Amino acid sequence: MSNRRTETFQVAGMTIPRGSRGTGYLKVAEMQDGTPANIPLVAVNGAQGGPTLYVESCLDGAELNPIASVRRILNEVDPVKLSGRIIAALIVNFFGFHWKLQLNPLDNTNLNRVFPGNPAGGPSERIAHIVFNELVSKANYVVDLHQTSSQPSVGAVHVRVGKDEPNHEKAFDLARAFGATYVVDEKGAMSPSDTRNPASLEGRLIWVSTIRGIPGITPELSGSLGWNEESINFGVKGLRNVLKYLKMINGTPELPKRQYVTSKLVDVKASRGGFVEYKAKLGDQIRSGDVFAVMTDVFGTPIELIKSPDDGILWRLSDYPMRSTGERVAMIGTNITEI
Repeated sequence: MSNRRTETFQVAGMTIPRGSRGTGYLKVAEMQDGTPANIPLVAVNGAQGGPTLYVESCLDGAELNPIASVRRILNEVDPVKLSGRIIAALIVNFFGFHWKLQLNPLDNTNLNRVFPGNPAGGPSERIAHIVFNELVSKANYVVDLHQTSSQPSVGAVHVRVGKDEPNHEKAFDLARAFGATYVVDEKGAMSPSDTRNPASLEGRLIWVSTIRGIPGITPELSGSLGWNEESINFGVKGLRNVLKYLKMINGTPELPKRQYVTSKLVDVKASRGGFVEYKAKLGDQIRSGDVFAVMTDVFGTPIELIKSPDDGILWRLSDYPMRSTGERVAMIGTNITEI
């Protein structure tokens, strides 16, 4: 898309004058009684020329912290001082959000597996088609903001394209600019088990947009039930850094002294059912064979030592301190490179 300036910006039926913002809705479906299912939108048309950034939250319907992050950064942005344009979709998974579910309950489908969508497909494919064509295609860059459901995590940014695929370098640079300490540079999914279905990975919004020339990233804020200030602020700071990196607002991105890049996430599962007691903290560097958690029985007696399968970083914990046999107790980021 061209960066050439015009007086007005048109998106999803809204006409936004230069140096101003507007709010509206994008109809993506209808409910059983014909009531429209609308995605709330904010569009900001900066007074100066620059790129167009598409930002979205709640593609997974129960992930709430990103909504707050997007709302807050939009309240910071002064259209008169903005160079370029912002399109923000606050609640993409309309049905999942209202049903308090990650998936779209109409077809039990993950919306982030069906892009670019299909106008004649099922409910999720149709929503993805409208979002991609009405919103994403108008942008130069994409930030698809997520959180790790209700599970505590280090907070990271994912690059969803392979190193041999188009625009990987642009996506990786954008990921680093977000300013997280941790970057996942892999095409694979958040959960390693998803890699058993490689086709689904190519239905992710960021993979589709990036290979089509609209580089994007997927920040994963730490999980929680309800809004969590630390998680929300991580998202706000990252979005602010992206705007600085793209020279849409003044300033230089605030980056950590060190960034750690992983190309592999490994699940660690319990062999016994019981209560998990962690002996390490999120972000701790652990060695292969280190005991980072202990499984105890209901009386507090240790019954299993949970060991790291490889050198790496304690990346993600379970959201519930009790685990059954075979359930994940943690995720380890391995193949770490320090920048």
